[in-house]
Amino acid sequence: MPTSSLLKQFNNIYRNNQDEKFTPTDLFTLAHYYGVSVQAMSLRLEEMDILPCGTYERLQAPGLKVREVQQKLG
Repeated sequence: MPTSSLLKQFNNIYRNNQDEKFTPTDLFTLAHYYGVSVQAMSLRLEEMDILPCGTYERLQAPGLKVREVQQKLG
């Protein structure tokens, strides 16, 4: 995932949110857009210092069902 493209997509999503927060749904949307796993997207955004370290692990802790969400996205 090229940094410039990913940053552009992230900023578009961020600006379009009412409360200007990046949500787990946004993370799933970005992962789906680039055809990568949510974990891969989380790690890439962490690497770019956009998300705090450990974001994916924190999402899994409350029992988030990654596969279910991915299937709903198509």
